Amino acid sequence: MIQEWFKLNELLGVAGLPNTVQGITKKAKLENWQRRRIRGVKGKVFEYYIGDMPLAVQQALGFSEPLTKAPDKPMERSQDDLQKRIDQLENKLQALETKAQGFISPKPPEGLTNDEWQLVCAFRRCNEDRRVGLLATAEAWAIQTEKEQKESQTTAEVCAVA
Repeated sequence: MIQEWFKLNELLGVAGLPNTVQGITKKAKLENWQRRRIRGVKGKVFEYYIGDMPLAVQQALGFSEPLTKAPDKPMERSQDDLQKRIDQLENKLQALETKAQGFISPKPPEGLTNDEWQLVCAFRRCNEDRRVGLLATAEAWAIQTEKEQKESQTTAEVCAVA
């Protein structure tokens, strides 16, 4: 019988694959390699289907022809695996909804008014050049406001003296 499933430690460095388990795991996820859990082993240990791996890897493992048929046994998913996948998808959906709202959370963080929070969120969405312009404009308006406040205080003091 031909071995069609391989553990990660059997694939380390084979035909240009990464030399770390984490590297191969990342590549397997990116390329959507089919995996199945190895039963009777402590922890969650998976093996991967050779037909989903690059042709060079298949050849390095002794397959002269590319393996394209479906594996003998489809991957079994447990309730835990399905629930984790559902949770991941819900988190991604929530992140997309937040992004679609323009990065504005429903209520501002403590210490900020709603207007201040909207200004912060708008600032974060701007590119670097526009951020500089936005800061310069805000500073100019702040200076103008301070001048107007001083002038009104001076006028009020003059009126009070008279």
